[in-house]
Amino acid sequence: MPGGQKPSPGLRKALEKIANQKRQTLDALPPDPAGQIKALSDYDFMDSEARERFQELMKMLQQQMLGTSSRHEADDAEPQARGPGPDARDWSTT
Repeated sequence: MPGGQKPSPGLRKALEKIANQKRQTLDALPPDPAGQIKALSDYDFMDSEARERFQELMKMLQQQMLGTSSRHEADDAEPQARGPGPDARDWSTT
């Protein structure tokens, strides 16, 4: 509160109620990471630092997923570029 004033009892009670509701929401997050991410993406963070840290985490995960996806695509394309492997047979001559 500005000037070091204490919140009124009514305001304090309202803030405690909101904090309890937020805590219950967090306690009820799904057990799987994908469900947790989805729920937290829609979550209304009270603390702006917590919101920013979650957004940073999401950016890091997206970058990692894009990097992994790009590597898999490159790995999948690589055998085609090299041609058939040593186990490839020419069935047209048999």
